[in-house]
Amino acid sequence: MNRRSALRNPARNTGSGTPGLFVSGATRGLQDLFLGVALTRQESKLVRATGWVWRGGGALTIAVLILYGVIYRASLDYRFEVIALLITWLALMTGGLLLSVVLTRSRASGTPLQEDGTPVQLARAQPAIQGRIDIDRPTEVVFDTVADERNEPRYNPRLRQVDLITPGPFGIGTRFHAETVSMGRTIPMTIEFTDFDRPHRLASTTRMQAMDIRGRLDFVPTLQGTRMNWSWDIQPRGVLALARPIIIRIGRRQEQTIWRALKHYLEDSRPNPDQPGSIDP
Repeated sequence: MNRRSALRNPARNTGSGTPGLFVSGATRGLQDLFLGVALTRQESKLVRATGWVWRGGGALTIAVLILYGVIYRASLDYRFEVIALLITWLALMTGGLLLSVVLTRSRASGTPLQEDGTPVQLARAQPAIQGRIDIDRPTEVVFDTVADERNEPRYNPRLRQVDLITPGPFGIGTRFHAETVSMGRTIPMTIEFTDFDRPHRLASTTRMQAMDIRGRLDFVPTLQGTRMNWSWDIQPRGVLALARPIIIRIGRRQEQTIWRALKHYLEDSRPNPDQPGSIDP
C-alpha cells in the first residue's frame, strides 16, 4: 500500500488499533453506566434523575460501539472513539440541563432543598436508617443512659472516647466530643443535642469530616419496660456521596448491633436510675 492509498483510506491503516479503541470506548461507557446506577439508588429525586441520564448515556455508548464494531469490524478508525466521546458529552450536557431545570423549578416554587438537592420535607419524612428494640428496663433508665454519651463506650467498642464539651445539665445544645474507630483509623466527631424531652425524645446531629448524621431516638413505655425507636439520616460529602447506599446498609447493621449491646448492658448490669450509667452492686 503506497502513501497516497493510505491517505485515501485511513481505516485500512489503523486496524491494528481496533482493540485499544474498543477497550477505551467500552471502559468509558461502563464508567458512565456504573456511576448512573449508583446515583439512581439515592433517595433524592434530583440525584436519581441525573443518574438515569448517566445510565442512558453509558448504555447508549456501549450499544453504539458494539453496533459500530459489527458493521466495520477490522476497519475501525479514530471515528470509533469520537462517537464514544460524543455520546459521553451529550450525556453530560443533558444531565446538566436536567439539573438546571429541576433546581430552577424548585426555587421558583419556594421548596427548600438540602445540599444534595433533596426537598427538606422529603428528607425528614424518609429517614435512611430506622428500627426499634424492646428493653426490659424503665424508660427513665434507658433515656438517661443513652443521653449521657459518655456511657456509650461501655456497650459500643467502636467508640473509644467521649468527653462532655458544654457545662451544665443536659438539654438542647449539649455537645460531646467523641472518637470512633473505622478500618483502623481514628475518626473525631462532635455530637450535639437538637431536641431533648426527657424521657421521651432525644434528637442529635453528629458532625464528622466526611459526613453528617441527623436523627432522633424515641422512648415509649411498655408493660415490659421500654421500646426505643431510632431514625437517622446520613449525609455524606464529596466522593462518599456516591457510596451513600452502601454506607446506609452498613449503618443499619451497626445500629442493630449497638442497640442490642445496649439492651444486654442495661438488662444484665441493671444501672441505677438515680445515677445514669452506674452499676448497681
